[in-house]
Amino acid sequence: MLSRLDLVRLSPAVVLDAGAGTGEGAEALVQRYPGARVVALDLSWRLLREVPRLAGWRRWLGVAASPHPLPLCADFERLPLRDASVDVVMSNLALNWATDLPAALCELHRVTRPGGLIMMTVLGPDTLRE
Repeated sequence: MLSRLDLVRLSPAVVLDAGAGTGEGAEALVQRYPGARVVALDLSWRLLREVPRLAGWRRWLGVAASPHPLPLCADFERLPLRDASVDVVMSNLALNWATDLPAALCELHRVTRPGGLIMMTVLGPDTLRE
């Protein structure tokens, strides 16, 4: 998904990694958009606890930009963010965990500013069909 961002001409101020887990994708977004505030959102606080730790190790190894992503423990279906406050939303195989997918998509749309980007991957009806 990150390589697809090469096709997009945006200079985001705020990037949301929805379903960030331990923050590896959010760290990659910090690398790609060093001037942006990257928010690593996940429902699991146990996973999000690793976000600052991961960022610290990557900075120590010299492979991460600063500052590290901001961890935010929240549900896709009730995002604690203002309307039109996010420029880019990324969600990689996380929305499959939403209990109400239409509500989650409405929330992502609500927090994305006009002209912003929502990029996501989800499992489809033919996934693992074989």
